[in-house]
Amino acid sequence: MADLERPRDAGLPQARLEALIGAGVELARTHELDALLKRILDLATANLGAERGALFVREAATGNLVSHLFHGEELTRLTLRAGRGIAGEVVASGLAVRVADAYTDARFDRSLDAATGFRTRSLLAVPLCARGGEVLGVLEALNKRAGAFDAADEAFLTAFAAFAAVAMENARLLDQRLAAERLATVGKLAAALVHDLSGPLSAVRGYADVIEQEPPAEVRQRCTQGIRRQARRMGDMVRSILSFVRGDQPFLFAKIDLDELLDELVGDLEAAHVQGAIRVVRLPGTAGAASVDAAALRRALENLARNAAQAMPDGGTLSLGADTANGEAVLTVTDTGVGMDEATRARLFEPFFTRGKPEGTGLGLAIVRRVAEGHGGRVEVESTPGQGTAFRVRLPLGGRAGT
Repeated sequence: MADLERPRDAGLPQARLEALIGAGVELARTHELDALLKRILDLATANLGAERGALFVREAATGNLVSHLFHGEELTRLTLRAGRGIAGEVVASGLAVRVADAYTDARFDRSLDAATGFRTRSLLAVPLCARGGEVLGVLEALNKRAGAFDAADEAFLTAFAAFAAVAMENARLLDQRLAAERLATVGKLAAALVHDLSGPLSAVRGYADVIEQEPPAEVRQRCTQGIRRQARRMGDMVRSILSFVRGDQPFLFAKIDLDELLDELVGDLEAAHVQGAIRVVRLPGTAGAASVDAAALRRALENLARNAAQAMPDGGTLSLGADTANGEAVLTVTDTGVGMDEATRARLFEPFFTRGKPEGTGLGLAIVRRVAEGHGGRVEVESTPGQGTAFRVRLPLGGRAGT
């Protein structure tokens, strides 16, 4: 059994030095923490000819050590109280320990063997030290297959642990950053859903206002149909947001009449703006039938119409039209609002770019482009500051290839 001293005169031979550099490169490529811990143990045991490895991570709040043991691909975590066992001594001293026969060493804690069914014979433990010298944990190699662990093994594992500690710190920092980004994204997506639901809710309120006036039976029927339609739209919006989160868009193509879709949308927009200063106009022209995902295309046009309304805070004209040109259906949404400068137009379709709107989320136009491109089409925009904006969604009349 070696005492608590760093190895002396234990330089690394060329083969071991090359293996160390290669192992360091491997760790630098792994960023997910659990995968990194497994890779650390795999590389340590492979390079030292050990039967198994154990990695103990120190909890900052309690000082306890949480062991990470892999049985194949399965990760087992066990907790060792602060200061216990050889691992606890390595944390306290910051020095490596080599043991030829673990069960004859009073410092050895047999509880981990009892919990895992593994029998430790020889053992080499080295500290995992952060850049500032703080001990993050302990890396152990267990049961060298050929003889006992020697000073050269200790030198290799000590150097390898330095690479491992840096990789662990980087992975933790990345995890923290990604967690913060995910939290921010969840907040933005929740705001996007609330933002998108405002359209159908406005239409529902408009239809309800009309019903309260006790109109003729046929008008009431159209209003109740409109309310049901908005309820379906809200369900579709929730599913669409989930698809956006996953990064996919499962389009369901079917041949529909684009003019009927646009007429229906115009009716809903008229109901939504019945109490406001925005006039909704259906422009002359027809696009005919095309193979599209009706729900996705409807939502894209709604996003354009909502942006158009927001660009006219003092009122104006919102125009929707349909036409054909060069084998494409051209669906147009135009407003007489504030318009945009060239710098704003260049960033329009970036996710979460809101153009300074406090109530905006920046997902609307990103979704519009995704829908258009998912149909094999594209989105065009023309805008002049102070004179308004026109969006054109161009879709192939024959449908996307393969649909």
